[in-house]
Amino acid sequence: MKVIPIPHWIGRLCLLAIFMICTLVLSIQFSTAAHAMGYCPADRPCITGLIQNGHSAEIKWSGDYDNYNILVLQGSTRNQSHEDGGNQTTFFNISPYKTYTFSIEGCYTNLFGSDCTPWSLSEQITAAGSSADVCMQGFVWRQAGPKDFVCVTPYVRSEAVYDNSQASVRRSPNGGAYGSATCLQGYVWRQAFASDLVCVTPQTRSEALADNKQAPYRVVPPVVYF
Repeated sequence: MKVIPIPHWIGRLCLLAIFMICTLVLSIQFSTAAHAMGYCPADRPCITGLIQNGHSAEIKWSGDYDNYNILVLQGSTRNQSHEDGGNQTTFFNISPYKTYTFSIEGCYTNLFGSDCTPWSLSEQITAAGSSADVCMQGFVWRQAGPKDFVCVTPYVRSEAVYDNSQASVRRSPNGGAYGSATCLQGYVWRQAFASDLVCVTPQTRSEALADNKQAPYRVVPPVVYF
């Protein structure tokens, strides 16, 4: 009986095919095992990343759904947002030292509306806080208003506090073009933020605008939780 030799390339191709099949089987087993152990149930999205950057939090998740509902709990406050596709979103006005809990559900759209998954396993963080933690060394929150977290020098913060205390005496008692918000001659609105109508000197207003432009460069690097 004559034995026909098998070319080496055929043998190598067979070994490669066997290796690829084994790799696929193992990867499926590991993925299924992770779901079975409760890390990420297969029937819902899974939160995969959470980053605090100053006073915002970026959340990322896995899943392939038409849209998502994101739930954020902070104490008794409940906020819910909606994302059409994509696998990440950003929440703003994150306050220091407060604890936030995040959950996500995925939804498929159909003719009758939408069908949504159960809520994902929740992830909880306590936000890094205090002006010293969020601002770079040498800077503090300006706090010209309750949600003003622009990082400035301590002197500018003290100046903002003083200007706020003088707000009423720097307005025209007889009103004017802007009603009761009209400033006395020599003063202008500070406009450190959109609704800031405190009357200050033109120089202070210019400084506030300059500080706003520098704000992104005066905060510490993002905090990565996982």
